[in-house]
Amino acid sequence: MVPPRVALVPRGTFRAWTRERGRLGGQNKVPRLRNDREVADALLAATLDRLWQLRVLAASGRSGMRPPQFGREAGGVSFPPPAATLTHGAGRSGEIETIALAALALAGRGERLHQTRPLIETLVAAKDSRGAWHSTQATILSLRAILAHQRTAQPPRGTLEVLVDGRPQQRLRLDGVDRVHHLALAEAAATGEHRVTLRFAGRGAAQYQLVARYWEPRSGEQPAGALAISTALDRARLRTGQAATLAVQIANRSQRAIPMPLVSVGLPPGLELDPEALGALVRARQIEKAQHRGDHAVLYLGELPARRTLRFTLRLDARFPLRVQARPSSVYEYYQPEHRAESRPLRVEVL
Repeated sequence: MVPPRVALVPRGTFRAWTRERGRLGGQNKVPRLRNDREVADALLAATLDRLWQLRVLAASGRSGMRPPQFGREAGGVSFPPPAATLTHGAGRSGEIETIALAALALAGRGERLHQTRPLIETLVAAKDSRGAWHSTQATILSLRAILAHQRTAQPPRGTLEVLVDGRPQQRLRLDGVDRVHHLALAEAAATGEHRVTLRFAGRGAAQYQLVARYWEPRSGEQPAGALAISTALDRARLRTGQAATLAVQIANRSQRAIPMPLVSVGLPPGLELDPEALGALVRARQIEKAQHRGDHAVLYLGELPARRTLRFTLRLDARFPLRVQARPSSVYEYYQPEHRAESRPLRVEVL
């Protein structure tokens, strides 16, 4: 006989396992010797379940995190985040980071794909229309989790048919090769409600995302929130060669400091930003970094303290005669982009 192997498990594992089987209590007998590994494997599986929860808890930097809730009735898998992650992720971004960490922990275990699938489906559903997951860290972790799942999942092989309101629109052949297919349904877009149906015949599972974009007239003031931004030109009409001053005001109206807010300042077409203006803000330590991207400038702030307002000006030189409306300026929390504010768009006329 070979020497026995002893596996240490966390305190309470056996009690939790008997409770799940409905055999907790003095009236239930405990199997002490078996010729198969049914009980041993079940106890090890229960141990791994507990360990991956602890791993997610430690990696996410949270305390008091409730156990994951599986089930489609609740809209997938949910990890309510009571605090920020180690990378300052909170709100929806923090929740996505934690779901991705849980999926990575399960994928690293190499078994129980039926537990990983709800996590992956939740991540896929959380992807925004630009193909990202709210923040950089949430996007990185989500991609890692999806790739880890795909290495163990069966690739899709078969035919995918797309229908709108019951009428076939496009048909696609999936051959198991990992690639992205873009299907445009613009011809089927019309006023009213529509039902998009995907029919897949074959083996494996295909991931999909339905993206819809629309525009509507701007209406009044933006709702009040923790962040606010406003812009104003010292003159709305000027001649070619003249300069205008753009005043920008960013306010944190909350009682907490906001880490790494990101500011996008809309610049009117035809007016050229003074190249020294952004560098002067960096040297004055009002901002950490700046990038000029044609019709807007991106400003990176290290932190915006509680109840604090940041004010600065930018010089714009009129180059071409035109009448334009600039894109609105915006500010948002880098790690919680759903917390954002937007200014009114500026109108200017160059004679």
